[in-house]
Amino acid sequence: MTADPATPLCPQVYRKASDQTVLCTISFAFCLDDGSVPAGGSAEQITGSPAVTDATGDLTIDSIVISSTVLRVNGELVPSGQAIQFTVAGGTDDTAYKIIAKVTTDASKINLPAWCTLQVHDD
Repeated sequence: MTADPATPLCPQVYRKASDQTVLCTISFAFCLDDGSVPAGGSAEQITGSPAVTDATGDLTIDSIVISSTVLRVNGELVPSGQAIQFTVAGGTDDTAYKIIAKVTTDASKINLPAWCTLQVHDD
Protein backbone atom coordinates (compact mmCIF):
# COMPACT_ATOMS: atom_id res chain seq x y z
CA MET A 1 0.00 0.00 0.00
CA THR A 2 1.59 3.26 -1.14
CA ALA A 3 0.67 6.64 0.30
CA ASP A 4 -0.37 9.37 -2.06
CA PRO A 5 1.84 12.34 -1.06
CA ALA A 6 -1.07 14.71 -1.73
CA THR A 7 -3.31 12.85 0.75
CA PRO A 8 -2.24 13.10 4.39
CA LEU A 9 -1.91 9.85 6.31
CA CYS A 10 -3.68 9.82 9.62
CA PRO A 11 -1.64 7.79 12.09
CA GLN A 12 -4.64 5.68 13.01
CA VAL A 13 -4.26 2.00 12.19
CA TYR A 14 -7.31 -0.11 12.89
CA ARG A 15 -7.34 -3.90 13.23
CA LYS A 16 -10.30 -6.27 13.00
CA ALA A 17 -11.31 -9.80 12.08
CA SER A 18 -13.18 -10.28 8.82
CA ASP A 19 -16.43 -11.06 10.68
CA GLN A 20 -16.25 -7.99 12.95
CA THR A 21 -17.62 -4.48 12.55
CA VAL A 22 -15.47 -1.70 14.02
CA LEU A 23 -15.93 2.01 14.65
CA CYS A 24 -13.17 4.08 13.02
CA THR A 25 -12.29 7.74 13.52
CA ILE A 26 -10.26 10.02 11.26
CA SER A 27 -9.12 13.33 12.71
CA PHE A 28 -8.74 16.33 10.41
CA ALA A 29 -7.55 18.61 13.24
CA PHE A 30 -4.01 18.64 11.81
CA CYS A 31 -5.18 20.45 8.68
CA LEU A 32 -7.98 22.68 10.00
CA ASP A 33 -7.67 26.22 11.37
CA ASP A 34 -7.91 26.13 15.16
CA GLY A 35 -9.24 29.71 15.36
CA SER A 36 -6.19 31.05 17.18
CA VAL A 37 -4.22 34.24 16.45
CA PRO A 38 -4.10 35.84 13.94
CA ALA A 39 -7.50 34.55 12.86
CA GLY A 40 -8.99 35.12 16.30
CA GLY A 41 -12.21 33.41 15.29
CA SER A 42 -13.75 30.06 15.90
CA ALA A 43 -12.17 26.76 14.92
CA GLU A 44 -12.76 25.49 11.40
CA GLN A 45 -15.40 22.74 11.23
CA ILE A 46 -16.22 19.86 8.91
CA THR A 47 -19.60 20.38 7.23
CA GLY A 48 -21.90 18.56 4.86
CA SER A 49 -21.65 14.86 4.12
CA PRO A 50 -18.17 13.34 4.39
CA ALA A 51 -17.27 10.63 1.86
CA VAL A 52 -15.38 7.51 2.96
CA THR A 53 -14.21 4.80 0.56
CA ASP A 54 -11.74 1.97 0.13
CA ALA A 55 -10.21 1.40 -3.30
CA THR A 56 -11.03 -2.32 -3.38
CA GLY A 57 -14.72 -2.19 -2.58
CA ASP A 58 -14.19 -5.17 -0.24
CA LEU A 59 -15.25 -3.21 2.83
CA THR A 60 -18.72 -2.09 3.87
CA ILE A 61 -18.43 1.47 5.18
CA ASP A 62 -21.52 2.85 6.87
CA SER A 63 -22.89 5.30 9.46
CA ILE A 64 -20.55 8.18 8.51
CA VAL A 65 -20.93 11.10 10.93
CA ILE A 66 -19.09 14.29 11.87
CA SER A 67 -17.98 14.24 15.51
CA SER A 68 -20.36 16.08 17.81
CA THR A 69 -18.18 15.86 20.94
CA VAL A 70 -14.49 16.11 21.78
CA LEU A 71 -12.77 12.81 20.91
CA ARG A 72 -9.41 11.37 21.89
CA VAL A 73 -7.63 10.21 18.74
CA ASN A 74 -4.10 8.78 19.10
CA GLY A 75 -3.80 10.42 22.52
CA GLU A 76 -4.79 13.88 21.24
CA LEU A 77 -8.04 15.66 22.08
CA VAL A 78 -9.82 16.54 18.83
CA PRO A 79 -12.45 19.29 19.02
CA SER A 80 -16.04 18.62 18.07
CA GLY A 81 -16.54 18.96 14.32
CA GLN A 82 -12.92 18.19 13.42
CA ALA A 83 -13.14 14.41 13.02
CA ILE A 84 -15.40 11.90 11.36
CA GLN A 85 -16.50 8.47 12.54
CA PHE A 86 -17.81 5.50 10.58
CA THR A 87 -18.27 1.76 10.86
CA VAL A 88 -16.40 -0.78 8.75
CA ALA A 89 -17.36 -4.41 8.13
CA GLY A 90 -16.02 -7.14 5.85
CA GLY A 91 -12.58 -7.55 4.39
CA THR A 92 -10.27 -10.45 3.65
CA ASP A 93 -7.94 -12.11 6.17
CA ASP A 94 -4.31 -10.89 6.08
CA THR A 95 -5.14 -7.80 4.04
CA ALA A 96 -4.35 -4.13 4.71
CA TYR A 97 -6.82 -1.60 3.35
CA LYS A 98 -6.38 2.09 2.65
CA ILE A 99 -9.52 3.98 3.72
CA ILE A 100 -9.82 7.45 2.19
CA ALA A 101 -12.03 10.17 3.65
CA LYS A 102 -12.88 13.47 1.99
CA VAL A 103 -14.60 16.36 3.74
CA THR A 104 -15.75 19.90 3.14
CA THR A 105 -15.28 22.63 5.75
CA ASP A 106 -16.97 25.87 6.76
CA ALA A 107 -13.84 27.66 5.46
CA SER A 108 -14.66 26.52 1.91
CA LYS A 109 -12.14 23.70 1.72
CA ILE A 110 -13.71 21.14 -0.61
CA ASN A 111 -12.83 17.42 -0.77
CA LEU A 112 -10.08 17.79 1.84
CA PRO A 113 -8.59 14.26 1.96
CA ALA A 114 -6.99 12.08 4.61
CA TRP A 115 -6.54 8.34 4.87
CA CYS A 116 -5.97 5.65 7.47
CA THR A 117 -5.14 1.96 7.44
CA LEU A 118 -7.37 -0.99 8.36
CA GLN A 119 -5.73 -4.37 8.84
CA VAL A 120 -7.90 -7.48 8.71
CA HIS A 121 -6.57 -10.56 10.52
CA ASP A 122 -8.49 -13.66 11.53
CA ASP A 123 -6.43 -15.03 14.41
